[in-house]
Amino acid sequence: MLFHFSAKFEDDIFEDMGYHGEIEFPIQNPENISKFKNAIIKKIKVELSQKIKKWRKDAKKLIKIEVYYHENDLEKMLYFWQKM
Repeated sequence: MLFHFSAKFEDDIFEDMGYHGEIEFPIQNPENISKFKNAIIKKIKVELSQKIKKWRKDAKKLIKIEVYYHENDLEKMLYFWQKM
């Protein structure tokens, strides 16, 4: 199953734009997502860490992360974090 993530940084020029990535996780049935949520998020964080380097961004300036997936043409949020 495909999981998407978006990240925003303090120094982003465009408010509505962010940085995006995705991972493939070996789940066939969306009902099993809750069982593997922590493993999915861990894999996303590893991928995000690599993407931050590729994007030439500073991880300390990360202000928002969203992790989501699509089910039946609907976008469903799996994880949300925002710096306060």
